[in-house]
Amino acid sequence: MAGKRRDEQRTNFLVGLFVVGFGALLITSLFLVAISEGVLSEKTRLRAHFRTVSGLTKASKVQLAGKEIGVVEEVSFISPTYACNPVSEDLGRFHETRSDDCEPTLFCAVMPSGSGSGSEAGSGGEGLCAELQDFNGDPRAYAGCADDSSCAEGEVCLTRQFRQRYKRVRWTGPEGVCAPFTTEHRRVEVSMRIDADKLQYIRADSRATIASNGVLGDQLINISVGGSELHIEPDGRIQSSPSLMEELNIFKDQIGGIIDKVDTSLSGISGLFTSLNNENTKRDLQGILANANEITRQIKDGDGLIGALFNEPEYKDEFGRTLKSVRHSAGQLDETLSTVNNQAGPALRNVSRAAGNVSDILEDLENPANQSVIGRALHDPQLGQDAADAVKSAAGAVDSAHQAIRDLQVVVAEVRHSVTAGEGTIGKLLKDPKAYDDLVKLLGNIERVNVVKKLVRFVIEQDEAKDSARPTAAHD
Repeated sequence: MAGKRRDEQRTNFLVGLFVVGFGALLITSLFLVAISEGVLSEKTRLRAHFRTVSGLTKASKVQLAGKEIGVVEEVSFISPTYACNPVSEDLGRFHETRSDDCEPTLFCAVMPSGSGSGSEAGSGGEGLCAELQDFNGDPRAYAGCADDSSCAEGEVCLTRQFRQRYKRVRWTGPEGVCAPFTTEHRRVEVSMRIDADKLQYIRADSRATIASNGVLGDQLINISVGGSELHIEPDGRIQSSPSLMEELNIFKDQIGGIIDKVDTSLSGISGLFTSLNNENTKRDLQGILANANEITRQIKDGDGLIGALFNEPEYKDEFGRTLKSVRHSAGQLDETLSTVNNQAGPALRNVSRAAGNVSDILEDLENPANQSVIGRALHDPQLGQDAADAVKSAAGAVDSAHQAIRDLQVVVAEVRHSVTAGEGTIGKLLKDPKAYDDLVKLLGNIERVNVVKKLVRFVIEQDEAKDSARPTAAHD
């Protein structure tokens, strides 16, 4: 009996020892597994925004450069806006003055002050990440522009500089037009729970991408290791890169735009061939070909001016001499231009010195201490008032002279009108034949009166001569 009890106790002891050992082994295994899986490590959260998640679900893996660091905690729909700096966005050297707050397919639009309230934090500046609206296929629906000042609010001018700066912004329309854009986006926010000690390797230039996990096609998020000095804060947002499906969709859209342009080109080519099938067009082409054949024949046979030019030696020599003369004239012109340039240099320097002297004189005149006549006239109020009065007096005299000239012009015009119409004394004298005849008679009478006067004067002089001679004769 006692032996049987001892065997039972030994069996119970061994069973208990086995259970305790197995439990310890199980706990140790679970602990090691938890450590290896990072269950016991400190966690933090990150967020990323995607256009589409392509089957990503809660508890999907999160990897950093291919190493698992966490899981997806939540997937939700949002409508965010993103702040950015229009001066430095996608411009400048990486990791220096350049900022990259917008996704590759977005650009930084300049917005009025206060428009960025409630937006995701960026690198500062009055700007919001914007996306161009799709091209509607009709270029006439868009206003032309040279810069953003030519466009309305909510539009941007798609210049060549814009296309070079934002190379991945999708636009299938022409350049030089105002294109509308939107700053409110439709995104899927993915919240991730990752190991806190791995956050130090995630930088501002790290990107989150949705990828496939093996051949089964399970989706996961892969984060790239960044090289920027700026770290991502806990619960911060990391930018995303387009997934393979998004890249394929972008490529499909680009191919669609190219196909549309090819269709347009083919339509134009079809119209060209339709025109070529026209009888009139065929006749015109046949005429052109006939003329070309005739010109070719003349050149070959030496007929005509062109044929002679190609076949006659004297024409060739003359043409060569003409070319030499032209070359010589061009050389002389080049020498003349060089001479003019050499002579213009000193002249320009003299003009520059003269301008400097004039500037010095003007500065000296502007100095209140200048006591010259012009300087005092510029700075003395009394002299200035006297000069103003003199100018006013001169202006009044000029106005009076102008008025006198206008009055004289009026008088001359009236006299001219009277003369032309035969009115007034001068007009009647010039236009009335009777007045002219009377004037001629009057002048003739005056002339005859002068002859009578001369005759009377001659008779009187003769009588006086006789009277003065008589006493002399008596005395003798």
